[in-house]
Order: sequence, then structure tokens, then C-alpha cells
Amino acid sequence: MSNYTKTVNFAAKDALTTGDANKVVKGTEIDTEFNNIATAVATKADTSTSLTAANPSYTGTLTGGTGVINIGSGQLGKDANGNLLVGTLAATNNASTFTVASAKAALILGSSATADSTSLLDLIKFGPTASTSQVYVSFAYNSGSNGNGAITGAGASQAQFSSSSDIRLKENIVNLPSQLANIMALRPVEFDYILEKAHQIGFIAQEVKEIYPDLIGETKDGYLTLSGLDKNASRLVKAIQDLKALVDAQAVRIAALESK
Repeated sequence: MSNYTKTVNFAAKDALTTGDANKVVKGTEIDTEFNNIATAVATKADTSTSLTAANPSYTGTLTGGTGVINIGSGQLGKDANGNLLVGTLAATNNASTFTVASAKAALILGSSATADSTSLLDLIKFGPTASTSQVYVSFAYNSGSNGNGAITGAGASQAQFSSSSDIRLKENIVNLPSQLANIMALRPVEFDYILEKAHQIGFIAQEVKEIYPDLIGETKDGYLTLSGLDKNASRLVKAIQDLKALVDAQAVRIAALESK
């Protein structure tokens, strides 16, 4: 961006005496001033105020430098590390390339497409393998210092959630105690969601919380969420419970036969 700088001092020309050759304004001088004005108008925004139009628009390319564009109550900018900023003046960390203001969703994707088969987000890598080492998305917290896992490949036509499991990252390793009583205490259910009027199977978060509280989260509205026990897990838990009941019944019959 550039400020308009006047090249010709027209006031000084006016002060010259009549007949002085320097008093004449030349065509080249006028052309120079118009070019300077045109350049300034084309490259410099009004920094004294933000854009106030109801639906402002910009056509062209913004190149170089850093800073923030104010559009209404929102902001869009870039910092010295090349991070794209939305609604904020600073990236959360220098490894970030897209930062939004706190207390806001980092990314919301919407599409006018209504077909179930239409993808909302395509993640494409050019690596030739589909192994579990092929990382598509990684998750982290604490400003990126701690990881939550990743979405990786799982062979041809497969993807999966994965987490770090290397023994070099762990300590205090002991065997897990028996979980049969906990599994038997779970209650797989069928139900209908009130809002969607849709049938589903699974568990009740409040009930699971009494057994496995580490699987329960909470939304900003105070509703409980459940992780680690998906739709198919409810079927498997029910099958285990049925097998346990069958084994118990057979144990009773065996005990009765042995007592004769």
C-alpha cells in the first residue's frame, strides 16, 4: 500500500511572477499527479474506519504484509508466521495455520447438497499407501502440547481412529482387573430420540456414568455425551450378558448333576 505523495508544488507556481516559465503547468506534470492519485486509490485502504457497508465486497489480490481486515464485527487477518486469523489478532501457537477467536467453533462446514452420498469434506493425500501409519487428521489439546489421537488409514477402503500406544510413552503398567461385573451392570437399550423422532440403540449416559465415568462428557448446554460404547458395542455387550446367563444356568445344572 502507498500514500499519495504530491510531486508538483502548484502553490509555489501560483506565487511566481507572470511571465516566469516555471509558472506554466505542464501536461506531463498533470499526468504524473493523476498517476500518483490513481496508484494511491488502488492500493491504499482507508485505515481510519472499518468497512461499514452491509455487504462489503473486495475484488483483487491481497499480497504481502500482515494485519487484520475489519468487516462489521468480524476480523480476518494474517500474522507474521503466515497463520490465518479469524475473529482474533493472534494464533494460539506458531504451528497453527488457522486460528479463530476463543469460545467459537473453529470450523463449521455447510453445504446446500441434500444427497446422503455427497461428501461435506474430502481429505486427500498423495501418498501411495493406506496403512495405519497414513495419518489424515491429528487431534491435540493444551495448545498442541498433548495429543488426543488421529484418523488414519486401515488398509484398502478403510479408515479408523487411532491413539498412541507405544510402551515408551507409558509407565505404571498393570493388568486390568476383571470387568465382567461392570459389563453385566451395563444396560443396552432401544429408544427414540425426542427431537429427531428417530429410533436408535445404545446406552443411557447417566447409567454408564455410574459404572464407567471416564466415558462420559458434557456439552456446553449441560447434556451428557457417551464415548467408547457405540451402536455395535451395545449389541456385543448384550451378547456377553446372554452368554453369562447361559453359563450360569449350565453351572447350576452341572452342580445339581454332580450332587446326585
